[in-house]
Amino acid sequence: MRNAFLVCSILLSYFFASCQNKKTIEKFQWLPTECAPELYPMNIAKGFLLFEDGNEISIPSADPIKNGWGKHGSTAIIGDEFKPVPVKLEITWLSYTENKFFSGRFDLPKDSIIKWFKEGYTDPVTLKPATYDCIAVGMAPGGVVVVWIQGINHQLEIGRYQAKESNMTMGEYIAAKGFSSDMTHDRTALCKSTLEDEPAAVENLKVKGLQLGLWDSYRQRFNIRPVMIFDQSHHAKTSSIYMQFYNGEQDDLVLDKLLKNEFSPRARIKKVAFQWMDDWAGKKQKYILELNMDEKEIFNAYKEVYGDNPKQEAELTVQINPGNDHYRIFLKSQTKNTERLKAKGEIYLAQ
Repeated sequence: MRNAFLVCSILLSYFFASCQNKKTIEKFQWLPTECAPELYPMNIAKGFLLFEDGNEISIPSADPIKNGWGKHGSTAIIGDEFKPVPVKLEITWLSYTENKFFSGRFDLPKDSIIKWFKEGYTDPVTLKPATYDCIAVGMAPGGVVVVWIQGINHQLEIGRYQAKESNMTMGEYIAAKGFSSDMTHDRTALCKSTLEDEPAAVENLKVKGLQLGLWDSYRQRFNIRPVMIFDQSHHAKTSSIYMQFYNGEQDDLVLDKLLKNEFSPRARIKKVAFQWMDDWAGKKQKYILELNMDEKEIFNAYKEVYGDNPKQEAELTVQINPGNDHYRIFLKSQTKNTERLKAKGEIYLAQ
């Protein structure tokens, strides 16, 4: 009788523990996607985001992947609409410019991902709460892997990982992709054939090589904030600032974030859009300035302004003339001030 009671107690404990664990599995509405630098095409042989319960979801793959670093790529409506957050990434891919397979299995920061899904962000257009809807996996030369959580005009880096060269055979690759067995088993021939359709990638490879380490340099952070200065004496007011960074992250400053506009550790700014309202002769009008930085110039500017101290405060300042049709842009700290002359921008009226 005692043994039966003990067995019953154990079974009940297991049942309640199982129920409790099921209740604590939080799910969110999201899809996986992929990316690679535009001039370094890749193709995923097999890739999965794994959940804590042992299930998984496959990562889609264009052929070749060349949509740009940190960009939204392919999506496939598979599995449940609401899913747990992934706790691991397993991936093997072919790098056409390197003629190599890379592979890795990595732990993902579950608690941080749940936190970001819960917190969400403010939609810069509707100014209402929004949440992330994709997890993107990026591959770069040298086996670099970066994972982001993506939303509309908002993106955060989840982590950076290092894959190793893989001994996957072409036979295994063909089988994993579901290609015809008649396909060439010569990896070098396949990479050469693919790059024949990518002349820009071939030319870039000749001139710049693989640029190993470049994508890690993109991840360096500096203490910075964007600022607008208006020359006119009438009332102009910044309404939003949208930033894209070289490390693939994106951020919006609206509402309270714009009012506070705090210095924050951010990667180098790649693109920025300033939006402001101006009251001219009693008529309110909305303006937008979109700026694309010149990579060489902006890297040199950060080096000149920050030196060896990325923690010092600096501002990316845009100065608008009285007619709202001309701008100047500066990167400046308390001791350095350098104007960005090669940044390409346009001011236009917002609808």
